[in-house]
Amino acid sequence: EQHVGGVDAQPGPLGHPPTAAVVTGDPREHSGAEVPRRVPEHPTGADDVVLQVTTQGGFVPVEASLATIPEYTLLGDGTVIVQAPMILIYPGPAIAPLNQFAVTESQVQKLLAAAEKAGLLNPEPINYGDMGEVGIADAPTTTLVLNAAGRTVRHDAYALSFDDSFGGGLSEAQRQARRALAAFLGSLPPDTDGNAVPYQPEELAVYVAPYRGEPEGGDPVVWPLDSDLD
Repeated sequence: EQHVGGVDAQPGPLGHPPTAAVVTGDPREHSGAEVPRRVPEHPTGADDVVLQVTTQGGFVPVEASLATIPEYTLLGDGTVIVQAPMILIYPGPAIAPLNQFAVTESQVQKLLAAAEKAGLLNPEPINYGDMGEVGIADAPTTTLVLNAAGRTVRHDAYALSFDDSFGGGLSEAQRQARRALAAFLGSLPPDTDGNAVPYQPEELAVYVAPYRGEPEGGDPVVWPLDSDLD
Protein backbone atom coordinates (compact mmCIF):
# COMPACT_ATOMS: atom_id res chain seq x y z
CA GLU A 1 0.00 0.00 0.00
CA GLN A 2 1.37 3.39 -0.99
CA HIS A 3 0.33 6.64 0.62
CA VAL A 4 0.15 9.97 -1.17
CA GLY A 5 0.09 11.97 2.02
CA GLY A 6 -2.34 11.34 4.84
CA VAL A 7 -3.23 13.38 7.87
CA ASP A 8 -4.92 12.34 11.08
CA ALA A 9 -5.87 15.59 12.76
CA GLN A 10 -7.50 15.74 16.17
CA PRO A 11 -7.99 19.27 17.53
CA GLY A 12 -7.19 19.62 21.20
CA PRO A 13 -9.43 21.23 23.83
CA LEU A 14 -9.56 24.99 23.93
CA GLY A 15 -9.30 25.05 27.72
CA HIS A 16 -10.33 28.70 28.15
CA PRO A 17 -11.66 29.48 31.68
CA PRO A 18 -15.25 30.83 31.67
CA THR A 19 -14.10 34.23 32.94
CA ALA A 20 -11.09 34.60 30.66
CA ALA A 21 -11.10 37.12 27.85
CA VAL A 22 -9.65 35.70 24.63
CA VAL A 23 -7.78 38.38 22.70
CA THR A 24 -6.81 37.82 19.09
CA GLY A 25 -3.76 39.53 17.70
CA ASP A 26 -0.89 41.26 19.47
CA PRO A 27 -0.73 45.05 20.05
CA ARG A 28 2.92 44.99 18.97
CA GLU A 29 1.81 43.96 15.50
CA HIS A 30 0.48 47.51 15.03
CA SER A 31 3.41 49.28 16.69
CA GLY A 32 6.15 47.90 14.45
CA ALA A 33 7.77 45.94 17.29
CA GLU A 34 8.93 42.39 16.65
CA VAL A 35 6.40 39.82 17.83
CA PRO A 36 7.90 36.64 19.26
CA ARG A 37 6.73 33.52 17.47
CA ARG A 38 4.65 31.19 19.62
CA VAL A 39 6.03 27.66 19.72
CA PRO A 40 3.39 24.91 19.39
CA GLU A 41 2.69 23.17 22.67
CA HIS A 42 3.48 19.49 22.95
CA PRO A 43 2.77 16.67 25.43
CA THR A 44 5.46 16.35 28.09
CA GLY A 45 4.99 12.82 29.43
CA ALA A 46 7.80 10.29 29.32
CA ASP A 47 5.53 7.96 27.30
CA ASP A 48 4.11 10.65 24.98
CA VAL A 49 5.38 10.54 21.41
CA VAL A 50 5.99 14.06 20.08
CA LEU A 51 7.72 13.06 16.85
CA GLN A 52 8.40 9.75 15.15
CA VAL A 53 10.01 8.81 11.84
CA THR A 54 9.67 5.39 10.24
CA THR A 55 10.81 4.06 6.86
CA GLN A 56 9.09 0.86 5.83
CA GLY A 57 7.64 -1.12 2.97
CA GLY A 58 9.03 -1.57 -0.50
CA PHE A 59 10.22 -4.79 -2.10
CA VAL A 60 11.15 -6.62 1.09
CA PRO A 61 10.01 -9.92 2.64
CA VAL A 62 7.19 -9.88 5.15
CA GLU A 63 9.65 -10.64 7.95
CA ALA A 64 11.47 -7.38 7.23
CA SER A 65 8.25 -5.38 7.32
CA LEU A 66 7.15 -6.94 10.59
CA ALA A 67 10.53 -6.23 12.16
CA THR A 68 10.57 -2.56 11.11
CA ILE A 69 11.01 -0.14 13.99
CA PRO A 70 11.04 3.67 13.93
CA GLU A 71 14.44 5.18 13.29
CA TYR A 72 13.77 8.31 15.37
CA THR A 73 11.33 8.79 18.26
CA LEU A 74 11.13 11.95 20.37
CA LEU A 75 9.23 11.64 23.65
CA GLY A 76 7.62 14.41 25.66
CA ASP A 77 10.34 14.54 28.31
CA GLY A 78 13.09 15.06 25.71
CA THR A 79 14.17 11.42 25.42
CA VAL A 80 15.17 10.42 21.90
CA ILE A 81 15.26 6.76 20.83
CA VAL A 82 17.17 5.87 17.67
CA GLN A 83 18.34 2.74 15.91
CA ALA A 84 21.78 1.60 17.06
CA PRO A 85 24.52 0.20 14.81
CA MET A 86 23.76 -3.37 13.74
CA ILE A 87 26.41 -6.08 13.58
CA LEU A 88 26.80 -7.65 10.13
CA ILE A 89 25.77 -11.24 10.82
CA TYR A 90 22.98 -13.43 9.53
CA PRO A 91 20.57 -13.97 11.06
CA GLY A 92 20.80 -10.75 13.01
CA PRO A 93 20.12 -10.30 16.72
CA ALA A 94 16.68 -11.37 17.94
CA ILE A 95 16.19 -7.91 19.44
CA ALA A 96 17.16 -4.93 17.26
CA PRO A 97 19.53 -2.67 19.21
CA LEU A 98 18.33 0.82 20.09
CA ASN A 99 20.06 3.77 21.75
CA GLN A 100 18.61 6.65 23.71
CA PHE A 101 19.81 10.14 24.56
CA ALA A 102 18.28 13.39 25.76
CA VAL A 103 17.64 16.74 24.10
CA THR A 104 16.75 19.99 25.83
CA GLU A 105 13.34 21.61 25.81
CA SER A 106 14.78 24.48 23.77
CA GLN A 107 15.84 21.96 21.12
CA VAL A 108 12.33 20.48 21.10
CA GLN A 109 10.81 23.95 20.72
CA LYS A 110 13.22 24.80 17.91
CA LEU A 111 12.29 21.57 16.15
CA LEU A 112 8.55 22.19 16.46
CA ALA A 113 8.97 25.77 15.28
CA ALA A 114 10.79 24.45 12.21
CA ALA A 115 8.00 21.93 11.61
CA GLU A 116 5.39 24.67 11.83
CA LYS A 117 7.36 26.92 9.49
CA ALA A 118 7.61 24.07 6.98
CA GLY A 119 3.83 23.57 7.14
CA LEU A 120 4.16 20.09 8.64
CA LEU A 121 1.78 20.86 11.53
CA ASN A 122 -1.04 21.99 9.26
CA PRO A 123 -4.05 19.64 9.25
CA GLU A 124 -4.30 19.75 5.46
CA PRO A 125 -2.78 16.79 3.54
CA ILE A 126 0.46 17.32 1.62
CA ASN A 127 0.82 15.60 -1.75
CA TYR A 128 4.32 14.10 -2.04
CA GLY A 129 3.55 12.09 -5.16
CA ASP A 130 2.80 8.42 -5.65
CA MET A 131 4.89 5.62 -7.19
CA GLY A 132 3.91 6.52 -10.74
CA GLU A 133 4.71 10.20 -10.31
CA VAL A 134 8.00 9.52 -8.54
CA GLY A 135 9.03 7.05 -11.24
CA ILE A 136 10.64 4.47 -8.93
CA ALA A 137 9.23 1.02 -8.15
CA ASP A 138 9.43 -1.05 -4.96
CA ALA A 139 10.81 1.76 -2.78
CA PRO A 140 9.98 2.26 0.91
CA THR A 141 7.73 4.96 2.32
CA THR A 142 8.93 7.47 4.91
CA THR A 143 6.35 8.35 7.56
CA LEU A 144 6.56 11.38 9.85
CA VAL A 145 4.17 11.64 12.80
CA LEU A 146 3.98 14.88 14.79
CA ASN A 147 2.00 15.36 18.00
CA ALA A 148 1.84 19.05 18.85
CA ALA A 149 -0.44 22.08 18.75
CA GLY A 150 -3.30 19.91 19.99
CA ARG A 151 -3.32 17.52 17.04
CA THR A 152 -1.61 14.46 15.62
CA VAL A 153 -0.48 14.86 12.01
CA ARG A 154 0.93 12.16 9.76
CA HIS A 155 2.79 12.59 6.47
CA ASP A 156 3.74 9.72 4.13
CA ALA A 157 6.29 10.26 1.36
CA TYR A 158 7.08 7.44 -1.06
CA ALA A 159 10.74 6.96 -2.09
CA LEU A 160 11.79 10.09 -0.20
CA SER A 161 15.43 8.99 -0.01
CA PHE A 162 15.77 9.01 -3.80
CA ASP A 163 16.75 12.07 -5.80
CA ASP A 164 13.60 13.68 -7.21
CA SER A 165 15.26 13.89 -10.63
CA PHE A 166 13.74 10.43 -11.21
CA GLY A 167 10.26 11.84 -10.86
CA GLY A 168 9.35 13.01 -14.32
CA GLY A 169 5.73 13.07 -13.27
CA LEU A 170 6.20 15.17 -10.14
CA SER A 171 4.86 18.69 -10.13
CA GLU A 172 7.01 21.54 -8.86
CA ALA A 173 4.83 21.78 -5.75
CA GLN A 174 5.40 18.08 -5.05
CA ARG A 175 9.16 18.48 -5.52
CA GLN A 176 9.27 21.40 -3.12
CA ALA A 177 7.18 19.50 -0.57
CA ARG A 178 9.51 16.49 -0.76
CA ARG A 179 12.60 18.68 -0.38
CA ALA A 180 11.07 20.50 2.60
CA LEU A 181 10.24 17.22 4.34
CA ALA A 182 13.69 15.78 3.64
CA ALA A 183 15.34 18.95 4.94
CA PHE A 184 13.28 18.84 8.12
CA LEU A 185 14.14 15.19 8.75
CA GLY A 186 17.79 16.02 8.15
CA SER A 187 17.61 18.65 10.92
CA LEU A 188 16.53 16.25 13.68
CA PRO A 189 18.88 16.68 16.66
CA PRO A 190 21.53 13.92 16.82
CA ASP A 191 23.54 12.76 19.81
CA THR A 192 26.33 15.28 19.39
CA ASP A 193 27.71 14.77 22.93
CA GLY A 194 28.22 11.03 22.65
CA ASN A 195 25.99 10.37 25.67
CA ALA A 196 23.74 7.78 24.06
CA VAL A 197 23.13 4.63 26.09
CA PRO A 198 21.41 1.37 25.12
CA TYR A 199 17.63 1.58 25.29
CA GLN A 200 16.00 -1.13 27.38
CA PRO A 201 12.49 -1.97 26.10
CA GLU A 202 9.83 -2.92 28.60
CA GLU A 203 7.74 -4.96 26.14
CA LEU A 204 8.33 -6.85 22.90
CA ALA A 205 6.09 -7.77 19.99
CA VAL A 206 7.00 -11.28 18.83
CA TYR A 207 6.30 -12.64 15.34
CA VAL A 208 6.21 -16.46 15.21
CA ALA A 209 6.40 -18.38 11.93
CA PRO A 210 7.02 -21.99 10.93
CA TYR A 211 10.67 -22.99 10.74
CA ARG A 212 11.81 -23.09 7.11
CA GLY A 213 15.45 -24.13 7.42
CA GLU A 214 17.07 -27.53 7.21
CA PRO A 215 15.21 -30.17 9.28
CA GLU A 216 18.36 -30.94 11.25
CA GLY A 217 19.22 -27.25 11.61
CA GLY A 218 18.98 -27.08 15.40
CA ASP A 219 17.18 -28.00 18.56
CA PRO A 220 13.62 -26.72 19.08
CA VAL A 221 13.14 -24.03 21.72
CA VAL A 222 10.03 -23.84 23.86
CA TRP A 223 8.41 -20.43 24.28
CA PRO A 224 8.45 -18.58 26.63
CA LEU A 225 12.18 -18.80 27.11
CA ASP A 226 13.82 -19.68 30.39
CA SER A 227 16.50 -17.03 29.89
CA ASP A 228 16.86 -13.65 28.22
CA LEU A 229 17.65 -13.32 24.52
CA ASP A 230 21.22 -12.22 23.81
